[in-house]
Amino acid sequence: MEEGFTEKTMGGRNAREAKETGIPFERASAASPVAASGLRPVAVFVGIATIFAAVAVRSIYIQSFAHGRQPDALREDESPTAGFSVIDRTGRPLATSVECFDVTVSPQALWRSHTPRRMCEAIAEILDGVHVSSGPSESQPWQWLDVLDRTMPRSLMRGMLPGRVVPEDPRFLLFGEADLDAVRTWLDTGTVSIDETASLPPSIEATFAERSARGPIRGLMLVPLLPTEEEQRAEAPRRWTLALDPVECFSVQTRTEQLGEIRRKNGDRVAPPPERWTTRLLDDLVALIGPDRVLDRFAPARRLEVARLQPIERRLALRDALWAELLPARFRVLARGIDPVRAHDLRELMQAEAVSRYQLQLIPRLERRHPTRPGARPVAPDPRAGLEREEDAFALLGHWGVLDEKRATFRALRDREQRPHVLPWEEAQDPFEAYRQSLVVETRPWSGVELLCQTELENGPWAADSARAHAVEGRRYTRRLRHVARDRRPAWKEGVPNYFEGAADGGLAPVIEVTLDAHLQETLHRELGDLMESQRPALAMGIAVDIQTGDVLALDSASLYPYSGFAPVRHVFTPGSTFKAIIMALALDAGVTTPTDEYDTYAGSGLTIGRRSIGEAEGAPTEPRITAAEGLAFSCNAVLVQIALKMDAAFLRERLLSLGYAQAPGAGLGPELPGTLPPLVKGTWNRTYAHASVAFGHEVGVTLWQHAEALATLLRGGVSRPLRLLRSMERDGEIYDLDLESGERVFSESTCRTVREMMAMGANIGTGRHIAAASMHPEFDWIGTKTGTTEKVGTELCVHLELEALAKASAEETAWTSELRARLRELPKPHRKSTCYTSSICAAGSAMVDGERREIMVLIVADDAMGKERFGSRVTGPTAIAVLRQAFGFDREAPPADAPESLDDDVEVVIIPEFRADWLKNDLPWADVPGEEER
Repeated sequence: MEEGFTEKTMGGRNAREAKETGIPFERASAASPVAASGLRPVAVFVGIATIFAAVAVRSIYIQSFAHGRQPDALREDESPTAGFSVIDRTGRPLATSVECFDVTVSPQALWRSHTPRRMCEAIAEILDGVHVSSGPSESQPWQWLDVLDRTMPRSLMRGMLPGRVVPEDPRFLLFGEADLDAVRTWLDTGTVSIDETASLPPSIEATFAERSARGPIRGLMLVPLLPTEEEQRAEAPRRWTLALDPVECFSVQTRTEQLGEIRRKNGDRVAPPPERWTTRLLDDLVALIGPDRVLDRFAPARRLEVARLQPIERRLALRDALWAELLPARFRVLARGIDPVRAHDLRELMQAEAVSRYQLQLIPRLERRHPTRPGARPVAPDPRAGLEREEDAFALLGHWGVLDEKRATFRALRDREQRPHVLPWEEAQDPFEAYRQSLVVETRPWSGVELLCQTELENGPWAADSARAHAVEGRRYTRRLRHVARDRRPAWKEGVPNYFEGAADGGLAPVIEVTLDAHLQETLHRELGDLMESQRPALAMGIAVDIQTGDVLALDSASLYPYSGFAPVRHVFTPGSTFKAIIMALALDAGVTTPTDEYDTYAGSGLTIGRRSIGEAEGAPTEPRITAAEGLAFSCNAVLVQIALKMDAAFLRERLLSLGYAQAPGAGLGPELPGTLPPLVKGTWNRTYAHASVAFGHEVGVTLWQHAEALATLLRGGVSRPLRLLRSMERDGEIYDLDLESGERVFSESTCRTVREMMAMGANIGTGRHIAAASMHPEFDWIGTKTGTTEKVGTELCVHLELEALAKASAEETAWTSELRARLRELPKPHRKSTCYTSSICAAGSAMVDGERREIMVLIVADDAMGKERFGSRVTGPTAIAVLRQAFGFDREAPPADAPESLDDDVEVVIIPEFRADWLKNDLPWADVPGEEER
């Protein structure tokens, strides 16, 4: 320390610190303006002034330039993204997405603070008229018990004690012999004895001591638990639990009896709130069991966690554990797809009853609707559920749903390889995993026209254009919350309102126009239903096609048995004589025959090839020789076999493949089968069996779609063009016409015209004369038919047995094996016929409609009809002609005409020799073929 400074002059604390540390203390002077604290006063004042200035500037900025930004009360809600819509060729809506809401409820939360019956009655009144699967139907109004059933555990209505919830495997609500007296006393009087409350804190114990008996507790009863096998062997003492009747236990009467009434300030007496009663109930149960015993019954990890809690928090945890066991329903879906009006009513009910969104919630979503289907919903096909509803004419539209984990993984792997553009590559997480999870949780189309439209949206020409491939935005609603101090909120009796600021329309959903005619689709479905009723086939299918464009106007199927998938692209049948039109066209195109070439009929004896004898159906020509044209018109097996054997087997098979046979058509409606053609052996077919059988449609397996596509090619003039179901798409205000494929020529035009006239001859004097003679249908410019009656060989299964067994295997979730299939051959057939038949017919016509010439083809197939008829003209002919007439807008029944009396199939057909060539002359009304020089 320097001289001249003493401890006194330094003063106090500073002097002592200077003495101890040896650091001198200098007194402030004018030359050195330092305060006693060591800080310079000017710097302090400047710092303080800077802070005040910054605060002032910030306040002015907030007040003048940032008005409304603090606090941020702006909220924006967006409706679900709209999906695409589907309309038919006339503009009739077939599928659309509508905004709706799912009602979810947490029973554990809701019934802890609300009266069950009162709330159920109010909710049932709002939901009256809502159709819910596995719930009340549209024709059956909702009752309050329906709401209670859907918000409570399954055991409430379908358990051992109907109307009561019984814990299945209780851990907490478990009582032994020693507990029964105390529990019974509590149930009878509503009080807990002093001994049971000894382990409780003094303040809580006092509340039990002051309580007087209020009478029995309604809605609770002791029930014995069924002993396990181990307990039976060990002769363990019996155990009991509590069964809850929620309606009675949580009723206004019960809680008033136990708690008394509450007097309001205005003098009114009201029942105590429900939550006060449930809290009292749970505290009683904790006291009866004992807090330590309840804690011991927790799982070890949870027990340690609860034990560390503060006394109040521990008490809440014990209550929650008992409540979860007394009412073991945490989350339930009350209703799906309710309309916005009912959703608004439910919101008002929630606000009036102070129901929080943790107790009952409205989840917005889009639901797919099919206005033309029963219930307007796309029902998924389920073989275990029985037959489709008869009035569902639009099963072709398909269904929506989600995939399980296994199928989702398989689908995601395939799409990543074949359609990588559908994966969300912009996602921060793994795009593959994000896509796979979307297949599990997001509903989307999985079959039918819906699947076809979705695939077109994902793979269309706009898929690579990000501006067009973006997801459609939903409507957006903007509102501003009103912030009110908590003590001022009671002034708003109906709740604090929000400010509605505006709404923005969402994007326009794509509209896809399909080729279907909804009216004709309903007609086809009705006609197939009549066919099923009159002929009782195992399966019936039908398709109507615009010949020139290949547009599918109607497509449907019906079955006596539950059928998985869509039959027109999955069910493989033997085409029989309808296949002869294809064979004849191939032969004419190859130049191996002409319409006037004559062939032996082998009438009476049958055509013999090697060791095989090929017979004819009843009513076949008895003339020794007929022309090739007559052979097709009268469906003579011998003539077609002789013609087919003139063609090389490899050439014939290659041409059939070019028509789409033995190949999956790619219809896009879901799983499909390719059909079958005999394989070549050493480059050829066995002439006696495979080659000869193919000539009249045997040893060939086709689907309805596949066969219709080939026949339409023939009737069109020889240009092969896929059948199509989509016509155009409107997206972002632009219309895109889905152009027809140019196609590939597989037949010459002259060949096709010749076969058309052979089919006209078949309609007039051949196998279709009963139903399709031109004189019977004067509205048509041209009408032709080709019938098919296939007698199945012994190795082919009866379709009745096969479909029934398949449905049973699916219902029982058992594998379909070759052994099961082999056993079916040993079972008796369910019909009187000794053999099974596939009856079919192709009918086509041309007529003027609204000043425009149209040509339509109808193909009907009935597999294993059980009626007395078996011929295609008899079984399926009336159906095909009825659909064909209505497709043109004509009456279902032809007008009376002076038509010649039709012949029966079992009557001998006598062909007038002079008529064999006359049908080719242009002066006949149905003849329109080129001359010799053009053929």
